Amino acid sequence: MIVAVIGTGRVGEQVVHELAKNAYINELLLIERTRDRAEGIRKDLIDEDPGYEEKLSWTET
Repeated sequence: MIVAVIGTGRVGEQVVHELAKNAYINELLLIERTRDRAEGIRKDLIDEDPGYEEKLSWTET
């Protein structure tokens, strides 16, 4: 399953953290206005669990 999260503010970031743990989600797409914010969240998750690297991608709006 592919899931997109639009906006990674406080709530969006928590949603991303919870969705990343879900084994049924194969790809998690972060959609954010700023590259730095999306990339920072992605790096935080990968630091928690290197297995998330294959699951996470991001794009700018």
